[in-house]
Amino acid sequence: IANPSVRVGAHNAVSGMLIYIEHVEVGRTLPSYGQPARVGGTIVKRGCALAPVVQIVTPLPAGLAIHGDATGVTLRVTQPGGVQPLELAEAGRVLLQAQPGLTRIDAADDSLGAAWVIAADTPYYAITDDRGRFRIDELAAGTYDVTFFGPPLAGTANGKLVYGPPVITHRSIKVDPDRPARLDVVLGR
Repeated sequence: IANPSVRVGAHNAVSGMLIYIEHVEVGRTLPSYGQPARVGGTIVKRGCALAPVVQIVTPLPAGLAIHGDATGVTLRVTQPGGVQPLELAEAGRVLLQAQPGLTRIDAADDSLGAAWVIAADTPYYAITDDRGRFRIDELAAGTYDVTFFGPPLAGTANGKLVYGPPVITHRSIKVDPDRPARLDVVLGR
């Protein structure tokens, strides 16, 4: 399969990176008009890959639905609480509760490209576009820890997909009420 983990555009821009800010004490609130809004929470098996490769699920608690295609598979769901096998039948669907933190979903036999889900209570998130750009609005004045998450690169060993560690970078930004904040990050190889 084509490596879905990293999409590099013109001028080495990286698209598909998840950017988020946690532990924000003031500012935008999480919508909860009787029922929490959901971002992400759906993964689809298409051939030999799961899509989207990376997503955020917020606010918590939240469910995660995995939809199958014409071929069944035994999934391996690795959450902070441990590893759980799930049977995904042909054209089937499995549901699970998203656990706070990072979840990796792949095939028990390592035959599928993995999907990565961050579950967090934050209204501040974005995914970089094809030019590596993103925008997070409505931050109050203050200093924030911004997390950049990129799924690990996929490789093969003995005919199976293997992954290195995810690309996780933290940057501190200071938002001044008199000037818009700009954050330039270079993720090197």
